[in-house]
Amino acid sequence: DPASAGRVLNNLGLDHQRTGDLEVARQLLDRGLHEVQQTDLYPGSLLINLALLDILRGRPDLAEPALRQVAEVRSKESNRRQYGDVLGFLGQSLFELGRTTEAAAQLDAALAILRAPGDFENLQQFLESRAELAYESGRLDEVEPIAR
Repeated sequence: DPASAGRVLNNLGLDHQRTGDLEVARQLLDRGLHEVQQTDLYPGSLLINLALLDILRGRPDLAEPALRQVAEVRSKESNRRQYGDVLGFLGQSLFELGRTTEAAAQLDAALAILRAPGDFENLQQFLESRAELAYESGRLDEVEPIAR
């Protein structure tokens, strides 16, 4: 069925991404997206993975609109961790684009959600991004409170 095919293609794409074969990863994720779009499921995970691949490929400008779209959908869902994750990824893409004020706002929003008990999967990654953003922006007074 298309939903299962989409999950398998997503996982294969992530495997290729991990090994550095970004072109094959892109093709597999695109095929997975096509499969899931044939169902009534929202392809949020595939859209996020495609956006993260764009960031890896040095194209955060392509990632931002997709992450904003997923954030809009996730903001209306009950799973707050998924919403926090996408806000964190959006913050990272904005940081890569040099839009530090917007990046800080998105990362702060993600951290506020993900600091809830049990939501630690991407918390460290986003804490590091937020601290790096503050440091590179010369706002050293913000670095220590981020770790608390």
